[in-house]
Amino acid sequence: MAIPISPVMADQVPGQRLIEKWFPFGELGEMIRREKRAMKPVYQMHSWPARRAGSEFRAIILATFLPSDVPPDDFWSLFYGGADMADVLGYRPIVLDPFMGGGTTVVEALRLGCKAIGIELNPVAWFITKKEVEPCPTGELEEAIRLLRSEVEEEVLPYYRTMCPACGGQAKMVRAYWVRQVICEECGEEVPLFQHVALSRIGDKGWIYCYNCDEVHVVGPGEGLRVKRCPGCGAELEPVSNGREYECPSCGHRGRVLGAVRAMGTAPGARMYAICYSCGSCGQRGHKVPDREDRELLGLCEEELRRDDMARSLRSLRVEIRYGEDSRRILAYGIRTFYELFNSRQLLVLAIIRRAITELPVSEGVRELLLLAFSDIIEFNNTMVPWVYKANKVESCFSIHNYLLPHTYAELNAWDGGRGSLLNALEKVRRGKLYCRRPFERRYELRSGRLVLVGRTYTCGSCEARVTHDPSEFGRSDALLICSSSLEARIDYEVDAIITDPPYFDNVIYSGLSDLNYVWLRDVLSGRYPWFRPPHTPRDDEIVVDPSRPEEKDGRSYVRDLSRVLTRFSGNLKDDGILVLTFHHRRAGAWASILEALVISGFVIKAVWPVRSEARSYPHTRTHGAALHDAIIVARRRLTPPDPCVRADAGELRGHILSRSVELLEDLGSEDLRWPTIFTVVVGQALRAYSEHYPNVYHGGRRMGVGELVEMSKALADEVAERWC
Repeated sequence: MAIPISPVMADQVPGQRLIEKWFPFGELGEMIRREKRAMKPVYQMHSWPARRAGSEFRAIILATFLPSDVPPDDFWSLFYGGADMADVLGYRPIVLDPFMGGGTTVVEALRLGCKAIGIELNPVAWFITKKEVEPCPTGELEEAIRLLRSEVEEEVLPYYRTMCPACGGQAKMVRAYWVRQVICEECGEEVPLFQHVALSRIGDKGWIYCYNCDEVHVVGPGEGLRVKRCPGCGAELEPVSNGREYECPSCGHRGRVLGAVRAMGTAPGARMYAICYSCGSCGQRGHKVPDREDRELLGLCEEELRRDDMARSLRSLRVEIRYGEDSRRILAYGIRTFYELFNSRQLLVLAIIRRAITELPVSEGVRELLLLAFSDIIEFNNTMVPWVYKANKVESCFSIHNYLLPHTYAELNAWDGGRGSLLNALEKVRRGKLYCRRPFERRYELRSGRLVLVGRTYTCGSCEARVTHDPSEFGRSDALLICSSSLEARIDYEVDAIITDPPYFDNVIYSGLSDLNYVWLRDVLSGRYPWFRPPHTPRDDEIVVDPSRPEEKDGRSYVRDLSRVLTRFSGNLKDDGILVLTFHHRRAGAWASILEALVISGFVIKAVWPVRSEARSYPHTRTHGAALHDAIIVARRRLTPPDPCVRADAGELRGHILSRSVELLEDLGSEDLRWPTIFTVVVGQALRAYSEHYPNVYHGGRRMGVGELVEMSKALADEVAERWC
């Protein structure tokens, strides 16, 4: 795919910034697509839903402060080199992000020599960002990791031992496979809810499990894992469940899974049916059915959990899961508390690790980094983790931004394994802090019309900062990180830019998802930070649309609260300051909401740039048909009221929107031109044209509303799509 130099430019205006005139959306989209496969080390320290790529925000911040006459070559030299905004501007600018999330704006602003203010309602997100940018001596962190290993390894490894069926020696459990079970409403027998019998493939060998003979069988290199008949006992291996319904293997009764759950009056049970092992003695790696010792080990875990000290340490997990769009599916299965989302071995091992972290003789700053690594493995060590046998890997339980209860799940080795293990998470934290001290960019060059990775360039800025959460101390600090609602937070500083990635309407219910981490962090952090004391993360002030709470969190409340935040902080924005926000959504109503919030709060959109920000292969993108492109919306405060005598006709704007959209789409190249991309480009240009003339945009002799504008954009997108698609 050819990656152009994004030649689309607006006419130059005195005082104009580069981002208002030009932005490298073509090259940047390809860079982001590659970066999303392996985020920079600082962003791998802990996951956060819908995190934007660092290169996207580095480019945004740089283009926000550079004057509009900077040539593209100079922009890229600064992007890859030692850009320091204090040198460019003669003073150190302040960047505000009122929806800080996982901290991408804060990290990239610090790298470019800016001071940063981040405001975030969610305590988990606040904690992630704090640990990303706080300094930590590398030697002290490495010594703490060594200490933790010496304290915990011998205690937890016995819980992941299994007998090797090849040599009889002790092997390591790599993962265990579990299946949920309901009681047949007809015959009363247990029904294992298998949707398939595939386990995994290692090299040219594959393994399947037969629920009829309760054995693991090997399949050869040419055979698929979706076998129809057991190679051992000959039984037909049809799926027992299709997700919603089951067919009882004992009596043939067909029923609804949720109907059986309601009849039981409790959540489905689960049993371990296979183990993937790796033997250090004979080198064998394979699969087996659990033996008596494996089942006794689980019984030992349950016994340990009944100890008074262990039961007390896990009380924070016994809080109820709140009803929401993200959680309604698991609540329908009878799950009521976070404690029920973990099996006995997971609960015990996680509790042992957390206890060891709290007792280590290390500084609080280093302890919090160890706790960050611990928190990061929670999403891979619970009973909602799907095993994707076709890809031979586990997915995060939140890969589609919802709580789901797969009928079969994978239990990982939480200590010594790959993805999702603590040793892996500790190494990610170590690498992340090394990156913070010496950050880099992956350098790309345009060769024969394609972007080619040519290596790394180390930039001069650092991600590390003197951090405070007290606004009165910001003058002596580099970053002010406030854990509070943006509807209530107050700052007494002028800022040079507001750069943010606001909540995307109804895409992610952040409070619900982060509760899974919060209940594990709360007991350790509540003594130091008051925002970790409530039983759940705050959600009343969360600016989202939650269909499960239509009276509290609908489209109207989203517009109202977002415009209140923008209005609140527009007063902190310098007269020549710029607001940049990123947004994407597949629904027209979400775009109407973002435009309405912007114009109500007194902003005029100066430019909108489409940037590829998602891969089609991501689970959330595949499942929900999510938009692949961000719209980077650039706006300024309207300093003078619009002239009521000057009216804009929607028909004339339509032509301007169409021609500008075609220019941008031609620059994107043909590969990305699906309807959601076309709509993102068209609606972005419609927002710009409408806001410039707001509220004096007329259609058919009457004032045009934002809803009508978005509907017009959909029709225009259809028209453009007929040309390209």
